[in-house]
Amino acid sequence: MIELIEININNPFNNDLITIDYLNKIATINNQSYNVKPGYLNYITHTLTYWQNEYGTKNGIDIEEFTIKVYDNNKKITIFHGKGVYPSNYQEFKTIIKEPNYE
Repeated sequence: MIELIEININNPFNNDLITIDYLNKIATINNQSYNVKPGYLNYITHTLTYWQNEYGTKNGIDIEEFTIKVYDNNKKITIFHGKGVYPSNYQEFKTIIKEPNYE
């Protein structure tokens, strides 16, 4: 079971740190916290799986990059990293986290 996800996105215009605390159901974007409903956590996991498959194997030379660390309840850490690319929909992802999410 996932306990915590850290997303670090760096590009010339944005440097964002997003954390998703699955146990407390809280998402934090650059030190601003938002409550997240349990069903919405599934959406987050689905989106990050897509990012891993689509962008996690890129190794470009540009300064744009992202790193995602997934911590599970066995203290195992899974890391995937894309360089020279970052998820094109991450601004929308941040906006959705900030909006109230209903079940």
